[in-house]
Amino acid sequence: MVLESAGFVVTAVEDAESVDLAALDGFDLALVDHVLPGASGLELCRAIVAAGGPPVVAMTGHATADTLSEWIAAGAVSWLPKPLDPARSADHVARVLETERRRTPDDAPGPTREQLVDLVATCARELADRTDGGTE
Repeated sequence: MVLESAGFVVTAVEDAESVDLAALDGFDLALVDHVLPGASGLELCRAIVAAGGPPVVAMTGHATADTLSEWIAAGAVSWLPKPLDPARSADHVARVLETERRRTPDDAPGPTREQLVDLVATCARELADRTDGGTE
């Protein structure tokens, strides 16, 4: 609902088993929750990447350095903290899509240095906001 209200076309599935890996070719991005019925989000991320699917953005309320490292190792290009903030989420998805559109077929798979720096900065901001009750 958050992304739809920002103008994105969204297809939702109930669980990891409902994802048709062969049909992901037409998608620009996969948002994958950390906790899913039937499989972990990390397992689904690995399967999407292995199938040559779209870039994966993780959604997690478990934003620890270890968890984020696991997601990057699984092939995720970025992450969104939960609960989702509507404005930040839509902006972040738009930035990831723009970065992926600029990527050439010869580019190495996986996150760019810019995406990793963005990931670390976003993680630090979100953790500071949560622990300090801070605002932007």
